[in-house]
Amino acid sequence: MMKKNFRLFITSDIISQFGAGLILVALNWYIIDIYHSNSLIAIVANINVIAGILISIVAVGILKCINARWLVISSICFRIFFIVLALVLFKMNLDKKLAIYLLALSGGIGWNLYFPASKDILNSFMTEDNALQINSFAEISMQVGLLTATLFSGILYRYVGFKNILVIGIVLFVSSLLIFSSVKYSEQNKIKADKNVKLFSYFLKEKWLLLLGIVLYIPFIGTNIITTALPGYIKDHLSGNSIVYGITDTMYGVGACLASFVLTLIKSI
Repeated sequence: MMKKNFRLFITSDIISQFGAGLILVALNWYIIDIYHSNSLIAIVANINVIAGILISIVAVGILKCINARWLVISSICFRIFFIVLALVLFKMNLDKKLAIYLLALSGGIGWNLYFPASKDILNSFMTEDNALQINSFAEISMQVGLLTATLFSGILYRYVGFKNILVIGIVLFVSSLLIFSSVKYSEQNKIKADKNVKLFSYFLKEKWLLLLGIVLYIPFIGTNIITTALPGYIKDHLSGNSIVYGITDTMYGVGACLASFVLTLIKSI
């Protein structure tokens, strides 16, 4: 039964990541295709990151008050609502930049609510012996979702257009929501944290952990810079199209998948 629920959880996660990656890549190429502006891509990236950081600060507190299942469901519904709202703005030829900002906001907030809650649920499937394997498998599934999404996003953008990609994204998130709703897990099996521990005082006490987090964040900054510059570089300097951009962005997911496989192999040695 646990294996069945774990498979359902991973399937839902892959579909969710696929939808997120599909829209993100299409959004970046849409901006460069319509507005020819790397600056606008940077603004969208900053909205995504800043919204994500702000919601991450309160995410731990939210998890203490709200069941992780409902937080995952709420995060997916939040994304669906904002994608639908953005699609309406595009279809009615209203404020397209507002629609773009809404998509960036939904990505930043939705992802940073979904991620800690999904990890909380993932803990319920873990034992001391399988923790690394399950974490590695979950990371591989996430990157497979993103990897395939970036590849297909470039192809779909060229042949069906950005608005239809948003429709596909809505269908994917709804599918992910329906599958996740059938996942059963035991709250008692989760690794319980001390509710009396305050987040900031804990980090002040464990300075090494705070430093580790900062160090691990540095590659993300580099990735964000490359992601921001990549669409304009491909279009203006390489005379490429959305398919070239999708294939290039897929390499990030390939690297992440390889890293997860290597980590699993190192554990087994």
